Amino acid sequence: MSRGALAERWRQMLQRRLRHARFTEQSSQISLRLKITLIGELVLAGTSAATLALWVRLRRRLQRRIDSEGQASGIVSPGDRWLQRLLRLLFIAVLAQLVVMAGLAVAAVPGQIPLAITVLVQPLAILFKVALLGLLAAALRWLARFVLRQWVSNLAVPLEERARRQQRYLNLRQASHRLIDLGCIAVLVVLVLADVPGIRELTLGAWLAGGALLGGLAIAFQGLLRDGVAGLVALLDDHYAVGDVVEVNGVVGEVVDVGLLVTELRTSDQRAVQVANSSPQQLINHTKIRSGAEVLIPLSPQHHQLEQALAVLIERCESFGQDTLWKGKLLAPPWVRGVKQVTPQAIELSVVLTTRAGQQWEVQRALLRRLVVALQEQGIALANGTTTPNL
Repeated sequence: MSRGALAERWRQMLQRRLRHARFTEQSSQISLRLKITLIGELVLAGTSAATLALWVRLRRRLQRRIDSEGQASGIVSPGDRWLQRLLRLLFIAVLAQLVVMAGLAVAAVPGQIPLAITVLVQPLAILFKVALLGLLAAALRWLARFVLRQWVSNLAVPLEERARRQQRYLNLRQASHRLIDLGCIAVLVVLVLADVPGIRELTLGAWLAGGALLGGLAIAFQGLLRDGVAGLVALLDDHYAVGDVVEVNGVVGEVVDVGLLVTELRTSDQRAVQVANSSPQQLINHTKIRSGAEVLIPLSPQHHQLEQALAVLIERCESFGQDTLWKGKLLAPPWVRGVKQVTPQAIELSVVLTTRAGQQWEVQRALLRRLVVALQEQGIALANGTTTPNL
């Protein structure tokens, strides 16, 4: 186009825009636009209220069904799952209607059509990013499960360690899923902030100030960072896993969850103990790959038939190791070590058990009962004033 034709084209376009601006600024048009906006807002408010009321009603219905059926069976029915999905869709619909109401209200202001379009499009862009990162997280989860399955199915692993690997597989899968979710959330926050007007136009000094602020926050929350690193080390170095019975700083309990920051223990009296991953000064794992226990038999120091007592223990330990009820829980027959120590109060005889992981306490109680009964049948006296072994 020639310069004259191009100038004429721009002149005509500007004249059309000026005429349209004068037309929209008329009081009659402003009044009409406000009336249409008010009617649209009322319709959207009514539909939003109806959708929200339906969401509340279905939520109460689902809660009643879970309370009546779920507590008895502990299984969620397919109908309840579909109802949960419907509740999520209704919740998203309410949010979408609120966004449309906000965009419609902004569009009613003369000259704010571009801002109204931004208000409507921005949530859609965020939703698209959430869906995209959700698909990425699902793919990464599948990849993590695939790699861990290959690791746990390695046939070169000794037989006694395969059960441990299966236990670690469940633990590492849970931890990897949490790390993937956390990473995707962090990426989503960065992408959303990048679309905020003015963020991309920040100067180098502003970015440096932001970096200094992040550094200060890292120093302020260095305890959390230390707990997170310690939790990853505990998982990768196999200090413990979910299902292990551990003793941390004098507290004995079963590991029920290994989080990114804390480890939750469940004690024998069903108390939940939260232990920071970086806090243990002494960690004892009672159920890693195999377990064991020492059974102490305190004899009276005036007893002069020590060889007879040892023979009784050896005979009963051999029969206990051949018992079909307990043989499957033992990795080796009970071993009579002999005299452990002699004190003015007792002569202590020691028997060592090696059991499958987590079976030591049950086997220890059963063996101790048989040994005490056998010694009583032979008239061999136990020490007076001694305490019962801690089981």
